[in-house]
This record gives sequence, structure tokens and C-alpha cells, in this order.
Amino acid sequence: MKLALIFLGGLLILGNYPSFGQHFPCSPTDAICVCSGHQVDDVVPDCDDCSGYIVCGNGSYEKLKCPLGQIFSIDLNACVTGQCPRSDSTCVSNSTVTPPTSPETPPPPGPCANGVICSFHGQIIAHPEHCRLFYTCVENCAALGFCELGKWFDREKYVCDYPQNVHNCPSNKE
Repeated sequence: MKLALIFLGGLLILGNYPSFGQHFPCSPTDAICVCSGHQVDDVVPDCDDCSGYIVCGNGSYEKLKCPLGQIFSIDLNACVTGQCPRSDSTCVSNSTVTPPTSPETPPPPGPCANGVICSFHGQIIAHPEHCRLFYTCVENCAALGFCELGKWFDREKYVCDYPQNVHNCPSNKE
């Protein structure tokens, strides 16, 4: 509950920033719009802010930010733990984002560099050895996540909670 309240508070704070969480129109007179050639709901990195990303709409776009302590990974197309500047793919300036040339098919389920096997996008998998760690599957590759200090990952509820409330971490290693 506390985590949800903190998250909502963060969203309220971010909502006060003029450039994040607002929709911006792409008028027909714009020479280049950041979402030009992209589908509705496509996610595009914000090259001016490594913790920001853009969700394309129907003739508009919305600027959003990753949670505190995370950056937007261009390679995974998702928020991951990290610091600016990015260490993944080179970001192309928002004014010159080019649309994909052909539809990409997602890779088949299977292991990625870390050997964790994902079955579907968005799947959450508990780490086998540590109670604070878990994986979130992004495009069939598992991105390592961790609970804040002093909390463990609950394998039944898929949330971070205090150790005394988590009774399903077999290794009991923080």
C-alpha cells in the first residue's frame, strides 16, 4: 500500500512538470513530428532526457518519464534501472526519428544473454537465488529488477514487501 501511495505521489509530482504527461498535437503543417510514421501506442525514446520516453498517439504524442532511478533503455524499449547517460544504443534526435521500414516479428520465446527464459512480454519471474531480485520480460528478454533495500519480492503477489510478510522466498538471501 505504501509503495502504491509513493508511486501515485510521484505521478502527481511528475504531472506538474509542463513537458511530461501531457499530450502534444502533431499538426499537418509540422515538417517533422516525433511520431511521424509510427503506429498509435508505439514507444519512442526521448533523446533529450534519458529517463524519458514518448508514446505516440493518433496525431499527437505524450511525453512520459521512467520511475526515479530508472532510464529508458533503447535496446529493451522499456524503463530499466540505470543512470544517465545511456549506455545502450545511440539515440537519434527526436526531430529526426525515422519510422520502422518493415514490421518486425518478435523473437521466439527463449533465453537471452542472461539465460532466463521468457514465455511472453510482461511476464514477471522471481530470481532463483535472491529474495530482492526478479525479472521482467521485455520483448522475450528478461530485464533484471530489484526491490528497494529492506524489501523482498513476493512470488505469489508479484510485489515487493517487507521480509516478515514474504514467506515464499526459498533461499532467504537478500
